[in-house]
Amino acid sequence: MNNSNNLAAYILYLADLLRGDFPRVLDDAIINSNIAHQNQMTQLLSDPVRAKCFATLIFDMLIRMNRQNNETRV
Repeated sequence: MNNSNNLAAYILYLADLLRGDFPRVLDDAIINSNIAHQNQMTQLLSDPVRAKCFATLIFDMLIRMNRQNNETRV
């Protein structure tokens, strides 16, 4: 799903929320999140290059967060 589709879906969710359909919107969000995670899992497990790039990205984010936490403690 591209960004414009995500934005359109988000706007529709907000409209549904304003109409009081929160339980259905929440269920849809949980299901869509699961689908997105399954797609990501499939892509990462089937492509070692992509998996390595993803691992590097996550590692770099953890290092950056650790540095920021250490800076705020000082």
